[in-house]
This record gives sequence, C-alpha cells and structure tokens, in this order.
Amino acid sequence: MQQWGLSEETTDINHKYCQYIHIANADDGAGYANATNGRVMFPNSTNAGDDLFH
Repeated sequence: MQQWGLSEETTDINHKYCQYIHIANADDGAGYANATNGRVMFPNSTNAGDDLFH
C-alpha cells in the first residue's frame, strides 16, 4: 500500500515539520489579505476570511 501526505518518517517535500500557522481574522487590515512573521491575516472588511473557509 502506498500512502501520500505529510509524515515524520519521510524525507524531502513530504516530511512533516513541527511548525504552525497563525490565522488572524481582524475587522480591518492592509489589502485583501496580508502576511508577516508567523501570521496570515484575512480581514473581515474584505470578506477574505469567508472566502478562505467557504
């Protein structure tokens, strides 16, 4: 059986890294969506959060 996806046992692009993504959903923000060190923001004012999750 062959399995695809992220795993701690594999190498290269399929390797699972112990990192996280902080998703923020502020009322207002710069542009449609924006990102900075350790955070991605989808402002309510641009409806980006709704587009992300639906």
